[in-house]
Amino acid sequence: MTVRRALSIRGKLLAILFVGVLMPMSTGLAWITLQEVRALRRELVTTNSLLAYVAGQYSAAELAFDSKEESEETLRALTTLDQVVFAALYDSQGQLFSSYRKPSLAPGDTIPGQIAPPLEPNVEDTADHIDIYQPVVYNDVRYGTIQLRVSTSSLQDRIKAYRWSVLLAALGLMAFVVAFAFALELTITRPLLSLAELARRITKREDYSVRATASRGDEIGTLSEAFNAMLSEIEKRQHEAREAAKIQHLLASVSGALAESLDYPLTLSRVARILVQSFADFCVVDLVDEERRIHRVAAAHADPEKEGVLRELYESFKPTWDSPLPAAQVLRSGEPLLLPELTDAVAQAHVLGAEHLRLIQRLGTRSVIAVPLVSHGKIFGALTLACAHPTRRYGPEDVNMALELARRCAIALENARLYREAQEGIRIREEFLSVAAHELRTPLTALHLTTQRLRRLAPPVPGGGGDANRFPALIHAVEQQGKRLANLVGSLLDVARIDAGKLVLEPEEVDLVEVVRKVVEQFSDELLKAGCTVRLAAEHPLIGWWDSSRLEQVVTNLLSNALKYGAGKPIDVTVEAFNGAARLIVHDHGIGITEEDKERIFARFERAVSVRHYGGLGLGLYITRQIIAAHGGTIRVSSQPAAGATFTVELPRGPREQAPSL
Repeated sequence: MTVRRALSIRGKLLAILFVGVLMPMSTGLAWITLQEVRALRRELVTTNSLLAYVAGQYSAAELAFDSKEESEETLRALTTLDQVVFAALYDSQGQLFSSYRKPSLAPGDTIPGQIAPPLEPNVEDTADHIDIYQPVVYNDVRYGTIQLRVSTSSLQDRIKAYRWSVLLAALGLMAFVVAFAFALELTITRPLLSLAELARRITKREDYSVRATASRGDEIGTLSEAFNAMLSEIEKRQHEAREAAKIQHLLASVSGALAESLDYPLTLSRVARILVQSFADFCVVDLVDEERRIHRVAAAHADPEKEGVLRELYESFKPTWDSPLPAAQVLRSGEPLLLPELTDAVAQAHVLGAEHLRLIQRLGTRSVIAVPLVSHGKIFGALTLACAHPTRRYGPEDVNMALELARRCAIALENARLYREAQEGIRIREEFLSVAAHELRTPLTALHLTTQRLRRLAPPVPGGGGDANRFPALIHAVEQQGKRLANLVGSLLDVARIDAGKLVLEPEEVDLVEVVRKVVEQFSDELLKAGCTVRLAAEHPLIGWWDSSRLEQVVTNLLSNALKYGAGKPIDVTVEAFNGAARLIVHDHGIGITEEDKERIFARFERAVSVRHYGGLGLGLYITRQIIAAHGGTIRVSSQPAAGATFTVELPRGPREQAPSL
């Protein structure tokens, strides 16, 4: 029995043929031989189809993870079988992914670079080989195709042996067939069917922990061993995939918690809660200030009953810069610290006395990782993780994971710091603008009163000439420049009010047409000086519920804008009712606006042209949009370079329930 098991399949068949020679064969052996040959061919196809199917189950992971080296090792294992000439793996598009061929492969047996992916398992017969195509499918997802080329040389050898048997023992055909079929079932069919049934059970249950019996020393035993090796690798890869998925989920959860708010004590507390759900039994986050004082901002334990021990631990033994605690060591060195096995002897070097050690023991700490929170070379603090599970110990891979978690926390801390600094800068700037505007308004008021008094005290001199007639013009020039400066100061104050949310509207019934006429009349001198005329098309009256002074400011800004950029050309102003709303259209024939500047010009201190050619602070359109938005309206611009610009304002006419503020 031991000798028979050690024989190869070919040796077993030869032994069966040898025994058959001793028996008389009948004259019908030729026909029976033909049937046996066909049966052997089918058996060969069945065996290798099963082999291709099992290899395909294993290759799905290799295709999915683009692992060519491991797929080549699998294909190499397949070609250790005598009958397999070469094995090739193709992706879902039929492109060759990997292959392995025996060194003795004939020149004519080339491996195709591309095939038409079959929808179902396919077998192609030729005179000297059989090509088996098996789709690689896992969980109903098609990953590719595996091809096995199986040599029929052994089958040809059998045919030759049968021919000699016909000549030598024709009378013993029936006995030979019975003996051959019996031996074939014992040596090949039953093991293969058992292996196929095992493969089907594994596929159905997705339980890759089972193994095939591989006690035989022939090719069937080799196939079983290869099958078991595949199952082990699949089981390993599934475990790795599950662990990778857990890591990705953990990182995504941490990133989501950090992105929810710039309140870093809150977000770091949420991160600590997330980490104690799967990665640690307790987690603490300590931050260090510019004076090297360490502050704990977050602490969490998987067991809520032990969080009191964590608090007692911190209150009784607060970490200092020079203390031996893991967090302090990490802050000083800037390097991660791994204590894979926290025995009492190891813990002695990282505690502040016997009572400190007792509290650590109460937490059940068995393994510790401490990593710095570093961003752009600055250490913000330390993240400390501890494991209390009896069988789990932290290792280098866990340190890498902790470093990635710490990196994300440090970036969030850096962003929070930059945001606070930016907000403080904005507050200081707005405070400066408000104070400066108020300080400028006082001398401007005095200047305005002085020019008015000068105008009253210095009437024109009849018949006077020279400087006497120029005096009123000079007073007018001073008044105009004072008004301009007052408008600039008012714009700065409006920006400060808008940012502070203190620009309150006082709506009342207002005639928009009347407001536009008033503003146009106020601009009469500027229009004359710039060589512009205003063509007003208006329905009268057009009543709405608006803040009169703010609406006048909107029209002033738009008309001033048209006058500035369209000097020497007419300005068209249209006031009309539209779909129950009021519409104001100001169209100039000036320099126009590029497409990329159309939205930018409505921002603070933004302008579409150089300040060297056109004055102003770049606040008019920003304030205009804010006022219109507070009324529940919209403003838009349409323009092309050198073709003028059209600003369209639409305002709801009905009263609002309460006066809005900006």
